[in-house]
Amino acid sequence: MVSLEALASRLRSLLSEETVPSAGGTLQIVVTGTPTSLGSQKCRMVTIKSDSENTDNVYVGFDSELSDTNGFPIEPGECMDIVVNNLSKVYVMSPSGGQKIYVMWVC
Repeated sequence: MVSLEALASRLRSLLSEETVPSAGGTLQIVVTGTPTSLGSQKCRMVTIKSDSENTDNVYVGFDSELSDTNGFPIEPGECMDIVVNNLSKVYVMSPSGGQKIYVMWVC
């Protein structure tokens, strides 16, 4: 059995300044057929959501060589979380272009 004091100590540790997001932001992007980074912004984690009205998958990867054959697919309406220290390391593309994504990050 865990003591109340040990539980409180663990909770304080989990909620320390190092684990609680200090800032963040959001973007809405229309994805093209050319791999594009999400921009230059320090972060701890990014969430990418594909618009539910998209007609094609959006592909996510980590370099400008991203394609529909080597990227991670996000179907319309799906989302994914990525632990990364800068948005510039994340690339998106869609073969058909014109697909919308929503991006949220925490610092």
